[in-house]
Amino acid sequence: MKRLSLFFFVLLAVQMAGAAPLAFSDSTVVSLITCSPGQEVYARFGHTAVRVNDPVNRIDLVFNYGIFDFSTNNFYVKFIKGETDYKLAAYDFVYFLPEYEERGSWVWEQRLNLNGAEKARLIEALFLNYRPENRVYRYNFVFDNCSTRPRDKLEAALDGRMEYRAQSQPQPFRRWVGEYVGTRTWLKFGIDMIFGDEADRPATRAESMFLPEVLMRELAQAEVVTMTDSGEVRRAVAPSCVPLVQGGAQMSAEPSWWVRPFSVLMVLALLALVLCFVHFSAAVRLFDTVLFVLVALIGCIVFFLDHISLHPLVGDNVNIFWLNPLFLLLAVGGWFRCLAKPVAVLAAVLCVCVVVMFVVYALGMHYSNPAYYPLMAALLFRTASYMPLFQTARAKETKNQ
Repeated sequence: MKRLSLFFFVLLAVQMAGAAPLAFSDSTVVSLITCSPGQEVYARFGHTAVRVNDPVNRIDLVFNYGIFDFSTNNFYVKFIKGETDYKLAAYDFVYFLPEYEERGSWVWEQRLNLNGAEKARLIEALFLNYRPENRVYRYNFVFDNCSTRPRDKLEAALDGRMEYRAQSQPQPFRRWVGEYVGTRTWLKFGIDMIFGDEADRPATRAESMFLPEVLMRELAQAEVVTMTDSGEVRRAVAPSCVPLVQGGAQMSAEPSWWVRPFSVLMVLALLALVLCFVHFSAAVRLFDTVLFVLVALIGCIVFFLDHISLHPLVGDNVNIFWLNPLFLLLAVGGWFRCLAKPVAVLAAVLCVCVVVMFVVYALGMHYSNPAYYPLMAALLFRTASYMPLFQTARAKETKNQ
């Protein structure tokens, strides 16, 4: 209880006085805390926080940039639009670890190798950022998140410049994400559908640090070059990385082959092919309606993310050419015989769009998830089956004349 009372007293003092009025002892240690990924989707990429531990004054705080509130007005609408606001939280470090212990994640501590002035500047910056008018920020999954913010605060507090020396190969954002969500999972399949061209450019060293474990590896090899005539060079963090929680859980392995996107969609494609040799019936039209509506809805999401959303990496998405919202018109029009001609024309146009993108992907002109191909094949089979309706309708018109 005494420790808890002291904790709330500290935070109250910070709230009232502003930026870091507290006196920290020379024994204060500032550390970067890195948490390994968890099973849940929101935890798949891990987490980063900053710890300020003063054993003399019995102050042990964590500064956590990963807090969001589901009860925020229009939270889900804002989330879809990419207008999600996160905030910095500061609380006793003892309350930070249990969540990661429970989910079986590793938690590592890297002690920052800072001189007195740098340590004071960093602590002051954190407390200033924690003030009510400063703590909320517009979260960006790649360019402004719980990992990039602590790094930027650290670099700004240095007397010199940070030089990262880790031997890491640059790779596209899409591949970085794939390392954490799996390569043959439904999550990866969905992400690939909504990612645009920007996701396929190589991330710079700084940009790749949006992943907490990448930032941890980079800091382990980084050096601080002092901006003085001597040009003193020192390690950015202590040589050893201290495990605070020894986790045992790993991210889910790749799913069994029969529930992977490619396998499931291959079955769908074969069924779509078989239906091409079956007389049109209500059951066949229902199959087409479900298929076309599903693809159209995905296309609407892709269009929204591309043109309206503020989310990163989703712009200039060529998948819209075959994940086309116009499939919705085909789904509805297919039920009306009087619309046979326009339906057949629309089916031909959509079929051409799918064929063109199929060729683009097959020739390696653009990234494609392997599971695209069976879904595209199913669309080709079903749209092609509507084209003869044009000749049938035309023949009926000629006969009636």
